[in-house]
Amino acid sequence: MRPRHHDSPDPAPNAMIRSLHRMLHDVTDRNGSRRRTDVDDPRLLDDLPPLLMTTTAWLLMMTDLTSRPVEAGGVLIGPSGHDAVTHYVPDLTGHATGASFTFDHERINQTLRQYVPLGLDAKGIAHSHPSGCLTPSLGDLDFVFDCFATVSADDVERFYLPIVVGRRLFPYTVFRGNPLVTVCSQLILF
Repeated sequence: MRPRHHDSPDPAPNAMIRSLHRMLHDVTDRNGSRRRTDVDDPRLLDDLPPLLMTTTAWLLMMTDLTSRPVEAGGVLIGPSGHDAVTHYVPDLTGHATGASFTFDHERINQTLRQYVPLGLDAKGIAHSHPSGCLTPSLGDLDFVFDCFATVSADDVERFYLPIVVGRRLFPYTVFRGNPLVTVCSQLILF
């Protein structure tokens, strides 16, 4: 253990979180351009695209993804023609390893077909990552790219890709115009 100097205070508990937010925000803003914003700037959240979610969908998602082994996932569903997420449906038949999760596409598509007559459609996927993997992987982005390729540009402009690590949620959005870039998002519960 390294001795501490008396005049060096303990790092603030939020220092690591603020550092992470700074790092994530430096990647890109909602327009796809890189720029730096000080984390103490109250306009920081203005630059982040919203991820709108009902508290019930959030609670179901967090309960599911924090109670199963890492690399579990589910589908985010909401009203057609709106970006809000109102439902979370876990994929209990997908294939998980310690480093990846493969959705059971047949079951998920069957589930989505039941929601379509109700005026609902898929908004994205949520899944868990191992400790330390706080951002979407290349495999995650390949999946999103394939999803964009299968639906019309008129139907889907954005794809939500929140990651759960431990008991924390890291919300991301991927936009059709730049499907290989993840944008840190602002979770808004309603």
